[in-house]
Amino acid sequence: MDARQVNHARRTGRGPSRSAFTMVEMMFSVLVIGVLLSLLIGGVRLATAYAKSTTDRQAVNTIKVGVDTFRQDFGFFPPLVRDQAVTSAASTRPAGGGETAIDVYLMSNPAHVLVLRPAAVVINAANPFDDKRYSNRTLAYYLAGALAVPLVAANPNVPVDGFSGPGLYKPKSDGTFDIPVNVRTSSTDRARVGTAYQPFIELARSSPRLVASTETAKIEEVEVRDRGNITIRYYRWLNGAPDPARPGEFIVNTLADLRVPTMVGRDANVPAFVGWPTPEDRDLNKNIALRDATYAIVAAGPNKAYGDEPIAELGSLMGVRTDAMSADDQLKLRIRAEKDNIIEVGK
Repeated sequence: MDARQVNHARRTGRGPSRSAFTMVEMMFSVLVIGVLLSLLIGGVRLATAYAKSTTDRQAVNTIKVGVDTFRQDFGFFPPLVRDQAVTSAASTRPAGGGETAIDVYLMSNPAHVLVLRPAAVVINAANPFDDKRYSNRTLAYYLAGALAVPLVAANPNVPVDGFSGPGLYKPKSDGTFDIPVNVRTSSTDRARVGTAYQPFIELARSSPRLVASTETAKIEEVEVRDRGNITIRYYRWLNGAPDPARPGEFIVNTLADLRVPTMVGRDANVPAFVGWPTPEDRDLNKNIALRDATYAIVAAGPNKAYGDEPIAELGSLMGVRTDAMSADDQLKLRIRAEKDNIIEVGK
């Protein structure tokens, strides 16, 4: 810079111009952009999880309202369909084919009561969340009217509820349906014969919706699923010992008498496991909402995991390797998986 340029710079207060950033400035800019991107991505993930949770919560609440309305109309809750790996000696299927092609747990059946209210809760030490007192299909059958299975083998064209699609004949407390004789004995589908009711829950392609649970799309295995394509569960249990003075009623002396499923609340007789949490929602002596509850609607939540899946499947859902995971770490993974479960209980 010559003397003339120096004098000009002094008069104007400006030095020689720069056409590029320094290395430090570039690194600082990249750092700021990286922080902003990480915040943006984290915010998007949280917003997505919140949206999914809100959608599932609305679906669960809608189903709970449907269950309560069902009871108001018919005087009993939808029965628990026996579609889990719990067996009993007796079947509810009437002799000779009868009126229903599905099995349900009955409050009047001693063998079924042992499942719905066991004398002692036996928990699998490897998976303390493993409890089969729920159904993947009860909601589809009794609330959504997805009973299009054949009534009897001799009449394969007559669905158990008389309809080929949603809509049911009046259900009876033993789990069967009050189907007119001319439908039960017909060799063809007599559409809209007799009194029927329409579904108790509104189904949409978003959530909740009906989905066939097998690759062969068997109608009898239709389930109600959430937006993430995960089956919404219907839990059912008995909340006390039978009252001999009041048939059909139960006595709850202590909260331990509830025998609620482990997915809903921890039973007092369940042995403690290393790392098992004891927050109020799992302590039946503090969770008074469960005192009279006899059913629950449960959704897996945004992570699509209930927490009681086989450990390899659970690890895949949660993005964690489980092949060398200790028992304590497996339990912690189950606890983390169920944290976003959405639960509504009712009585």
